[in-house]
Amino acid sequence: MTIRRQVVWLLVFSSVGLIAELVLIRHWDGVWQVVPLALLGLGLLVVAVRASTRVMRGVMGLFILSGLVGTFLHYLGKVEFALERNQALTGWALIRETLKGTSPPILAPGAMIAIGLLGLMAVSKDDRQERGSP
Repeated sequence: MTIRRQVVWLLVFSSVGLIAELVLIRHWDGVWQVVPLALLGLGLLVVAVRASTRVMRGVMGLFILSGLVGTFLHYLGKVEFALERNQALTGWALIRETLKGTSPPILAPGAMIAIGLLGLMAVSKDDRQERGSP
């Protein structure tokens, strides 16, 4: 099995696992929470139908963008939660309090970024192949 095929299987496995996790935590409260579920489904569809490289790159780019936006939204959610608990928090104290705790986990959307990067790896060309080197 080639490395490219292994990367595709890792992409599929990661996507299915993340879909399961998002469904188990009921991650569909509003449009922004549905976006990763929809993208993961779209990503699996793109892999299943062996879409063109251009389509795959576009969808994986959306995965990365989704992860970046999700990280920002999770951060805002944690800021809101921290301020509900203590309205006097400002500056570094607010940042420190925001980074602590578990809900919502700030870096969880990073999984979308990682899956997007896996997808880009799966369709990237080896530089040696393009140059004709062994």
